[in-house]
Amino acid sequence: MLVEHIQGIFSPEHGGPTLSLRNFAIGQTQRGAKVRVRVLEGYPNTSAALRLPSSIDQMIFPVEFPRVSGRSAPMKRFLRQETDPDVYHLHGSWLFAMKYGIEEALRRRRPHVVAMMGSYQPEELARKPWRKRLFRAWFQDRLLRHAACIHVNSVMEAEQLRDLGFKRPLAPIPVGFDTQAADENEAKVSEHTPAFAANWEKNERFVLFLARVHPNKGIELLVDAWKELALEHGDVRLVVAGPITPAYRAALVQRMQAWPVSSRPELLGYIDELTKAWLYKHAAVYCLPSYSENYGATIQDALGHGVPVITTRHTPWRNLEAQRVGWLTETTASAVAERLREALSLSPAERAAMAQKARAWVRAEYSLATVIEMQLDLYRWMRGGSIPGFVLAE
Repeated sequence: MLVEHIQGIFSPEHGGPTLSLRNFAIGQTQRGAKVRVRVLEGYPNTSAALRLPSSIDQMIFPVEFPRVSGRSAPMKRFLRQETDPDVYHLHGSWLFAMKYGIEEALRRRRPHVVAMMGSYQPEELARKPWRKRLFRAWFQDRLLRHAACIHVNSVMEAEQLRDLGFKRPLAPIPVGFDTQAADENEAKVSEHTPAFAANWEKNERFVLFLARVHPNKGIELLVDAWKELALEHGDVRLVVAGPITPAYRAALVQRMQAWPVSSRPELLGYIDELTKAWLYKHAAVYCLPSYSENYGATIQDALGHGVPVITTRHTPWRNLEAQRVGWLTETTASAVAERLREALSLSPAERAAMAQKARAWVRAEYSLATVIEMQLDLYRWMRGGSIPGFVLAE
């Protein structure tokens, strides 16, 4: 089976979508599929596209004006000329790369599945609404209505698409936790102390935010909550890690200008995988107070590394409290502060028990190996096989 993945931005700064596609491509190849990956590079404020192992047929194309829409005549020409895949898997929305993909899928009469990546969530549709209405009318809705299936990361995202009137089959497939990679990085952590932590006290506690640093992630709620908590917990730090634009970094620094230096959060910016593992291993609690998430891969990663999680009711992780691995909060600074107080008041034994449950739950229910098998089952059905049990029929 030959699977062709098409995605726009594929730089490390793109975070979850880049890492997920990398994991999918490698995992599918290891299970016998032939995989092609077609992506772009050249977006503003991003580094080069991630390079995949040589076992994967990867092509990277330049972005042309208007770069914000991912226009690439070289990609369009190349897709037109290459041999037929069995299945197209298109990742994302609003970019010309997706338009090129559907044009080829329809022209060649090959099935395609679209991974939504949260692009039709209410909060996302409200951003730059005129541009998104134009793109929906031009090609984006057609991409979905002609799809053999729509790939969502949660039942919550599936419900949102049904509410918008899309009736195609829906496949809720999670992102998947890469247990092998996590264990390998954890094994290296004992030999690795990041430079930013060189002067920290031994066993110093910290609250961790690790995601794209963006207003939608609720970072300002967390910062405002921490302004209050820092006075109560002078021995605890707030660490903010993840890609951030220079302009937004400057805005956050300005927001904290009057704070005592000792209580200001650590703004680390983009970090590598080994540093992520170090942060997960040492964090007291992970906090992601997002206004919306179609999945929240960093929530999954924190839990899989054994870190209790605080997040909002606007994410799919609504069973955190039922599983006794974290807390849910409303999207106010006072509510976030209250959950942080609860988390930081846990005894070492209570936190260790919660961490053990979190680690076991995610590794059992959300493993990457299971996700890869679900994807391959989906492709087999799209080629004429039996419909998988997890697919929500139209």
